[in-house]
Amino acid sequence: MTDTTETSGDTLLDTAFFREELFPPTASARAADAASKAAVAPAAKKSAPARSSKAKKGTGSRPSRPSRTYDGEKKSLTYGSGERVPSRLGAVEWARDAVDWPRATTAVAVAMALALRLDETLVCWPGQERLAADVCSTSRSVRTALRDLEDKHVVGVLYLWRGKEPSGCVYVLNVDGWLDDVLEDRPALLRRVVEVRERAFAMELSIRDLPKETELSTEAPRNQHSKKLRHRHVRARVC
Repeated sequence: MTDTTETSGDTLLDTAFFREELFPPTASARAADAASKAAVAPAAKKSAPARSSKAKKGTGSRPSRPSRTYDGEKKSLTYGSGERVPSRLGAVEWARDAVDWPRATTAVAVAMALALRLDETLVCWPGQERLAADVCSTSRSVRTALRDLEDKHVVGVLYLWRGKEPSGCVYVLNVDGWLDDVLEDRPALLRRVVEVRERAFAMELSIRDLPKETELSTEAPRNQHSKKLRHRHVRARVC
């Protein structure tokens, strides 16, 4: 007796799957099906629109990427006896790789956020609240990360003063170790930054002016938890 259980109004034997399983096609039927598909294929190829030669060569509507080549010969910013200041173009990748100690997720994010704000002299001065917003963290976590970055010689820290009032921090990224010889001597770090910024200004490079009526100093505010170094405090008015 044949089972005629219905599924959506049709028997299971009416479905294509069960027809092929129970009654497989013969060899002649398969050959006829293959011949019919081969006859339809050339017509489908003729009806398909041909691709333009511009699309193949990549000269269509997609805009070309701008060149990011650093012209070291034309804009070679140097310090001291001719040592070259590293380019800021690779600073983000360097900052990512420089933070290699454990449990340093926030430190990596802060280092990369600083790298994104650098000018040609590798200097920036965002506030801690701005950095916290950039890395989606708290100001306390950012302060801890900045102390770690300074201790590990990833950044050098100087301070802005407006008269007798503190006005924030200035961060100098130690890209490729160009500050290794001055990070333990803040007056030397200050002199390095002043020298580089004066040369960059003379070369008309892309640098941001420090906030108006401020001086760059080695003196940390009393409430600033920073690395303690023994030296005389020095101030300088920098462009």
